[in-house]
Amino acid sequence: MMLLYFSSGGVLLEENPWSCSCDLLWLGRWLRRWLRETFHVHMLSVEASLYVNSVSRKATCSVSGTNISLAIIDLRKSDVDCNPIVGSASRMDSSLLTFLSMAAFLLPISLACCVL
Repeated sequence: MMLLYFSSGGVLLEENPWSCSCDLLWLGRWLRRWLRETFHVHMLSVEASLYVNSVSRKATCSVSGTNISLAIIDLRKSDVDCNPIVGSASRMDSSLLTFLSMAAFLLPISLACCVL
């Protein structure tokens, strides 16, 4: 039997070909913050807390040149090579633009399926 959970908005991050890189570090930080705030703000049952925690770990990235996958929420700078390069300011601007454009979609995530 397959259980389907519907939310009133948001973006599904799982089952995408994410590559673990410096450009993805912001998303890992955002997911960790989202998880902390979700647990802090919502009074979740134990089952709902376990569900939210497992969903947050389904989005994974592949470490280049290996068969290793990491949960994006666990991705840290020490996991990727973030050597400064020429034009790193434009790279940061690009990451910021990506974050801001995705924030419009990520903010309305609803936990209606999880709050019991």
